[in-house]
Amino acid sequence: MAIGKLILGILADFKWMNALYLYVFTIVATGLAIFAVPFAKTYATLAIIAGTVGFFTGNWSIFPYVTTNTVGLDKLTHAYGILMFFAGVGNCLGPPVVGWFFDWTGTYDIAFYFCGICVLMGGLALFLVALPFWKNCGSNKSEPFSKSYSYKVAASV
Repeated sequence: MAIGKLILGILADFKWMNALYLYVFTIVATGLAIFAVPFAKTYATLAIIAGTVGFFTGNWSIFPYVTTNTVGLDKLTHAYGILMFFAGVGNCLGPPVVGWFFDWTGTYDIAFYFCGICVLMGGLALFLVALPFWKNCGSNKSEPFSKSYSYKVAASV
């Protein structure tokens, strides 16, 4: 994970690299690696998959940068809080769901497939949201709200 953080952080600093697409790639690669765990029949294969997951989960080094570029600095705290909330929900619900899958099937294969598909869906959803044509969708509409607010004191007691 430390090597992934270092290399992915360095890659995100290059001008020719789109950090958002790099982040999407790491999520998709992690999802594919998790999905592939049940297919690992030897220790070497499992070690390669574990190394792949460890490397690509180093994307936490570019996570704040991508979040800031996506929502802006003024909305960063709210966006980060929402993202951490959903990560917490996943961390709380993940073990019971995996245990239920094991009780239901007697194997962890379905759990790895489910987790890999969830990660893949998250990465693909982020990719769809990050496509450049979304920036032109609302460009001709006027903003209904002004960005400046005035506050008046109702009464002083």
